[in-house]
Amino acid sequence: YTLVYSMSQLDAIDGINAVNGNSVTTYGAGLGGNYALATNLSATGTYTQPLIATSGSFSGRFDGLGHTISNLTIAPTANNINQIGLFGIIGQGGQVSNLVLSAVSITANPSSAQTPNFEFIGALAGQNDGVISNVTASSGQINGLSITGVTAGGLVGQNGQNGSTVTGETIQNSSAAVNVTLGDGGACNGNSCTQNTAGGLVGSNAGSIAASSASGIVIVGSYATAGGLV
Repeated sequence: YTLVYSMSQLDAIDGINAVNGNSVTTYGAGLGGNYALATNLSATGTYTQPLIATSGSFSGRFDGLGHTISNLTIAPTANNINQIGLFGIIGQGGQVSNLVLSAVSITANPSSAQTPNFEFIGALAGQNDGVISNVTASSGQINGLSITGVTAGGLVGQNGQNGSTVTGETIQNSSAAVNVTLGDGGACNGNSCTQNTAGGLVGSNAGSIAASSASGIVIVGSYATAGGLV
């Protein structure tokens, strides 16, 4: 395992600076490496994209060793960012465990260029195709602004993918106490739906959730669905 001692090392795992989008020297073995958080970390300022797996997916192991990352603030601006969280995508084979996130502030991307627009937002990850174990998002908020097509959860935006051949997407022994607020979604038009979807733990689930809970407040507007857990 490569030990992570600072926010800058954490941010460099994917070789991209999450503040300005510039390339940096990759820390450790990149998105397929194994990492352990050596200490509690407190973020400062605002990141404009996920710190890990802005492009591609994280397929390694990340063990928080019970430590906390606090004050993580992400407010994307680039038009190619639509998977939003500490991790953009935890990929198949990826494992994240034994981590606490506190005082998070994650905002939807008003500049996403997808047509129709779809965004997946969570404190830990926008999308999970791997295994999340013993991870807690203990406080904070997710704000969907007035954007349509947003799927957001206190911990993960989307766990697994409907209709995908990917299997094994799992969240276990985890919890979220993050408030999730989304505005009005869009109406369905033919095969296109841009409704908003929110959950206290996960916005949308096509995988497995076990021994997990949520206690945050979930608020949505019209053309939207919401659940206390999913």
